[in-house]
Amino acid sequence: MLVKTVREHANRHGTVKEDDSHRVKKPGDTYNHPDPRTLIEAGFVVDAAAAEADAKKAPKGKPATDA
Repeated sequence: MLVKTVREHANRHGTVKEDDSHRVKKPGDTYNHPDPRTLIEAGFVVDAAAAEADAKKAPKGKPATDA
């Protein structure tokens, strides 16, 4: 499943780089994880497809200001 990082963490999944920098995931990074249920429940990642769909539903433009 493609996931999007919410909180920085490290694991062995994602694109492999020679310097092991793939282990650390920064907020906003996306990568494939075979079983992300625990990471989702702990709040480290979200389903990337669902996050993109939510972003498309969000209202565009400036947020309303309180008067």
